[in-house]
Amino acid sequence: MAREAEVAALRTIEVAYQRWTKISEQLHRDVAQAAERHAGAPVNSLRADFNAQLAVTRSVVAFARTCPVAGPDVDGLPGAAFIQALYQVVQSQPDLDQSVEELTRQWKPWLAQITRWTPESDSPPPARPTSPSHSRVLAAVDDWWGFGADRLHDQLVGSLTAQGQTVAESIPTGADGEVIQSAHVVVGSDSPTEAHGPAKGGALARLHTLFGRRGRR
Repeated sequence: MAREAEVAALRTIEVAYQRWTKISEQLHRDVAQAAERHAGAPVNSLRADFNAQLAVTRSVVAFARTCPVAGPDVDGLPGAAFIQALYQVVQSQPDLDQSVEELTRQWKPWLAQITRWTPESDSPPPARPTSPSHSRVLAAVDDWWGFGADRLHDQLVGSLTAQGQTVAESIPTGADGEVIQSAHVVVGSDSPTEAHGPAKGGALARLHTLFGRRGRR
């Protein structure tokens, strides 16, 4: 039963992270549009992104508290070291709950300040509140999710290769500096078919400039 509870808690983290990914992508788009229009901050998107982040962190805390003192039963689970890291990032930060509560308290006045800020203001936008403890949890989930994405990529390439397809792989850098792993299926003498969409140029860089947002990929 303990193992089932741990696996269910991991699935909850997956759901929360997937939701955050979608909301974060929308935030990137909204910030890019705001920058192009020289408009103010997309407050609703910022609020939604923050709430989605909190949901991820709280789901990791819930997972860690589901586990026994010895840690999760990772036998046979893919990415066992990354799952263990999710447990450890909570156990190693006994003040995590208080840190998240303090971040939430700081967030409300900051959101009010950023609502009043405009690009025409003489001062830069107020710095977005951060919590090192909260950020470490999100980074641990990023690593776990990245392992899963890499594993899925390798399985896809292996499947195509087993079917006799010629697959060319590349790891370019996007306009925002992020690494993009791509696979191309080569058909005859034609140009390779891109199996990964191009990155949206500039949005993440503008996000960093405006709000000091942490890059996730």
